[in-house]
Amino acid sequence: MGMKTMPGPDELDAFVVRNTDVISAPEQAALRATRLLVAGCGSVGGSLVEPLVRLGIGSVVLADPETFDLSNINRQACLLADVGQSKAEVLARRVADINPYVDVRVFPAGLTEDNLEDAFDGTTVVFDAIDAASSPWVKYRVHELASERRIPVVAGFDFGGKSVLYVFDYRRKRAAPFYGRASAEAHREGRLSECLKWLGYTHFPADFLPIIQDRMITGKPWPQVAYCVLAMGALGTRCMVDLAMQRRVPHVITFDTHMAMRTPLGRLVERLKIPGRLLGALAAARRAAKARAARAEVPSEADDQLGTDPTMRLVIEAMARAPSPHNCQPWRFVVTGPREIAIGWDVSRALDAVDPDDFAIAYAIGCAVEAAATIAEVSFTQTGSGDYRAPGYVAGTLVVKALHTEGQVHRRGILERRATYRGGMYDAPSGDQLADRLDGLVQPLRARAAMRELPPDLVRRMALEGARGLFGRSDYVDELLRHIRIGRREADRDPTGFTAHSLSLGPVRARLLSLLRSSLLLRRLAFASGMAKLMAHTSTSAIGSASRFVLVTTSDFSPEGRVDVGRAIMRVWLELTRQGLACQPIDFAICTNESRAQILAMFNLPSTERPVLLFRVGKAASTQLPRSPRLPAHSFCHCVPEDRARASVRSGDAIAAPAEV
Repeated sequence: MGMKTMPGPDELDAFVVRNTDVISAPEQAALRATRLLVAGCGSVGGSLVEPLVRLGIGSVVLADPETFDLSNINRQACLLADVGQSKAEVLARRVADINPYVDVRVFPAGLTEDNLEDAFDGTTVVFDAIDAASSPWVKYRVHELASERRIPVVAGFDFGGKSVLYVFDYRRKRAAPFYGRASAEAHREGRLSECLKWLGYTHFPADFLPIIQDRMITGKPWPQVAYCVLAMGALGTRCMVDLAMQRRVPHVITFDTHMAMRTPLGRLVERLKIPGRLLGALAAARRAAKARAARAEVPSEADDQLGTDPTMRLVIEAMARAPSPHNCQPWRFVVTGPREIAIGWDVSRALDAVDPDDFAIAYAIGCAVEAAATIAEVSFTQTGSGDYRAPGYVAGTLVVKALHTEGQVHRRGILERRATYRGGMYDAPSGDQLADRLDGLVQPLRARAAMRELPPDLVRRMALEGARGLFGRSDYVDELLRHIRIGRREADRDPTGFTAHSLSLGPVRARLLSLLRSSLLLRRLAFASGMAKLMAHTSTSAIGSASRFVLVTTSDFSPEGRVDVGRAIMRVWLELTRQGLACQPIDFAICTNESRAQILAMFNLPSTERPVLLFRVGKAASTQLPRSPRLPAHSFCHCVPEDRARASVRSGDAIAAPAEV
């Protein structure tokens, strides 16, 4: 229950009594006498308002022309109820809710030439969080006026996980704004790179430099996260205490949350990355204008295929995260009406060597359906067609009713976290409860899921034998090499297949694969010299590091059953991910009739079941799960006239492939 009566002004000391001996009596008095102007109440400026009020500051001036939106929830001092409201006014109410005796002034229109003098009235310190891109001249004028009045200004920036404060202590001497490192002309004309020269390069952390490079080229919003904002608030709050006490403070104050979490060796490695990544960011800055011009030439109609319904957009994006053989991402989602999607596949993505009967494509379609069901209430009606190569083949129609509200954040997180892990694993005993749960999840789909502890060396020998047979086939190897992306440029150009990183290949092996792919003669010589055995050994080497396996089977191999067992695979994979377990599908161990019969016997399953997928399961030995590249969701999405599409799906006919928008 809340307080029945408002505490009186005579109880002010009770607000800060727990500060005693950490904050001295002179510091507490100085804080109470301080008037802080917060110019910009977003993530950076808003970060220190609440901690300073709790610490005991006496007066704050809040200026910001913007309102809160949903994208601010991840880091700023706002609630859902605050979305659409003035940032400055919301923070003012928060201050009053914490301590109604703090003096608060609000400038909901932000700082302007007309109100700067008024905002500076009585101000003893300024926190500058003005966006230089949107209000460069006002930002300059704040520093100019502070310099004239000998008022210190603290400017905050967050670089990924690193919080940085720049302290311009204009009290000691009347210095030029930004200590002369940025001109008035640059601010008048809005030349952003020149306006921010005072940032320097030495404070950019290595892990943020690739983000800088990407944002300069793509123009996407700059990322900001909650823990960096909290660190900013902590640094800024203590800085204000020392400035209130007229102490000298460093010009630059930093705390890198990411570096603090690394070992000493990890920190050294990160620092060694800085020069190369800095050069990359500088090169990106030079070609940023050309890249933006190229993006402007891309027609926007492609993205419009996802429609204006955010629910449909999320469902299609979820389906595009489903697994598929060789990560070929074969789906074709034909929007046939409001919240109706006919699901088929793009025959040009067929895998004739690894999946000659297109059964794995049917599994991938089932995985996509289950991905949609993970985040939304859906119904799926199958056509029963098994003619996978028919023009415009449709497996069925998905009707989206509504997004799940309960646990939506966690559901999407599990879907996004699911990945194929090919590294070492630790055994993670889970008991019979998880095994029963997995089997119960898939039984409604006429499938089985059995979990067993098996001799890992035996499973590895089975997988090695199957891998040798497959790698001994030139058509299989050629198809596999076509789906390996060597380097980021290849992955960006065609974000399907496997990256060298997702296959856990080092630079030497990746280079070797690149050479094999480029030369048929070299490939023949390599395989004549035993390359197939080496590739088989490499592909199966990690299997022996975990002894727990999950087998998904089905007794219904009709077209509908194949799609349903795909749904079963996805249910199992997502549940294992929810349990914090890493998963690796092992197709090599069940790629022949003999190995399938052997694995059924090992799991005590009847011969009427058909093994579809074997998972190796355990705790990941690596801290990172490499992810394969993904095509944008709109590349799978197409539209047809609503009446024709509905009639075709009801009759079970194939929908002719529509022209690309």
